[in-house]
Amino acid sequence: MFNRGKSIFSTKKPSTHNVVETTKPASPRPPAVTPKQIIVRITSRDGMFRIEIMNTCTIKDLIEKFSTQVHVNSSEVTISPKPEKQGFPLTSTLADCKFENGTRVFANYSEADSTEKPEEGKSADPLEAPAEFSAAARTTRILVDEDAGSDSSGEEAEQSGKCTHPPSMKCPKCTKSRRYVELQRHCPLHPPWGSCVQCQEWKHSLMPTMKRQTKRKCKQFSLSQSAGQAFASFAITYGERFKRIGIIYGRETPEKGVEAEFIYEPPQLSTAEGVGLLPDPLKDKMAHLAAALGMKRVGWVFSHDVRESPLTAQEAIQAARFQIEDGHRFTTLALTLPDKEREKREREKREKKEMQKASSSSTPSSALAEEEEEEKDKQGMSAYQVSMQLTRIIRRGIVKDEQEFEDVIETKEPVLVEMKETNKIQVEFGLVVVPITSFESRFTNMFPISNRPIYTPSNADLKEHLLEAKKRKELFLRTISDIPLLIYLLNVLDEEIVLEMAKAAASGTMKQYEGFELVLRSMAGLD
Repeated sequence: MFNRGKSIFSTKKPSTHNVVETTKPASPRPPAVTPKQIIVRITSRDGMFRIEIMNTCTIKDLIEKFSTQVHVNSSEVTISPKPEKQGFPLTSTLADCKFENGTRVFANYSEADSTEKPEEGKSADPLEAPAEFSAAARTTRILVDEDAGSDSSGEEAEQSGKCTHPPSMKCPKCTKSRRYVELQRHCPLHPPWGSCVQCQEWKHSLMPTMKRQTKRKCKQFSLSQSAGQAFASFAITYGERFKRIGIIYGRETPEKGVEAEFIYEPPQLSTAEGVGLLPDPLKDKMAHLAAALGMKRVGWVFSHDVRESPLTAQEAIQAARFQIEDGHRFTTLALTLPDKEREKREREKREKKEMQKASSSSTPSSALAEEEEEEKDKQGMSAYQVSMQLTRIIRRGIVKDEQEFEDVIETKEPVLVEMKETNKIQVEFGLVVVPITSFESRFTNMFPISNRPIYTPSNADLKEHLLEAKKRKELFLRTISDIPLLIYLLNVLDEEIVLEMAKAAASGTMKQYEGFELVLRSMAGLD
């Protein structure tokens, strides 16, 4: 059955005769991409952005352009066709990803990817928005209204800007605080260079607005009797020759009031027409002394002649700058000096009144009494604060550097005053009257005050001060609780010694006072 020596499997190759060999056809080349500029719509948590870019650019180029607008790290941004989906490859071109004019994609990134961070070590500003809100504003393309936090009534807003919605939306919290304002508006009704009624209303809403403030930040200003008398007596006595300025130190009360303990008169150029501050070599030492006493700057006071306006334009601007620097409770005190000519007229009227005693008519005397009361009301010390909205305008640098009128503040840009566009703000419209009272302080003002033009204190005054204290049999702690004395000692003693005395005077206890007493007696020549 089987052939021996032959395999059943044939090893002979098949014939290739009449066999046609076929090859695979080459695939056609893709058509070349025509370079053209397209607009890509990118939707993100900060809103929709329209990016103009060439379709030959890569996804990485698109991300870099987008990152420059939202101020985020480009390495943390992904572009995807749908939210929270895998992003396009960075090296792919827009044409390869089938991007066309008007294509809508989505950008994914976190809020913590901001490339701009608030400056470290920046001094705390009472009217500046917190650093975390400033950082959030940069990432959400909105401008922090750093002077906000108060509406026209003067009430502090409870909301401090913790809003998580896009800038195109508003909620009751951010509407009340007015801390966030849109920096850029992307109106869908027209191109960027166009305008419409809605855009005009938006621009109008960004314009600084002023309304009369009905409530005050400082509920009540209490001034030490001895400090007020020490300043007022000199200012009134020499008012025809010198006008004076004083910086008020004290503390804020839990009832949103102020207790002012003493008035420091810095170096100043005093004349009959006005006064100007000079460089103060004790500026830093005074800050340390106030801190040792548990106080800070709470106001300033100046003297002026009788006038119609409570504050001039320059005085209101300076008061606003002080409030920006030292806080919402900072108060301005104005001491109106008596008019000598008015007193002379009053004497003449009194003489005429005596001559009219025989007359039965009481009208002249009653009219005279009313006029005297009105003149008296114009004298004395008054307290004011600049409204929060006027402070905001001054801080933004909108006001002119030089003011032409005394009762009007001129601005570089138009502002809305009671919904009326103007470049002039009445000074009185931007002021809030603060009630002023007095109290008995345990700190005295018996030592001669420094930096006055008439007299300069010396060690002879220190000797007299110590002798008078000895006659009164008062404790040494009470003797050094005199603010003008501590200020004088800052000029002649080591600062650390004076600060120790100030801390003892503030606390009311001194364990080792013999050394301090010996130093003062040695300076006074009482050894």
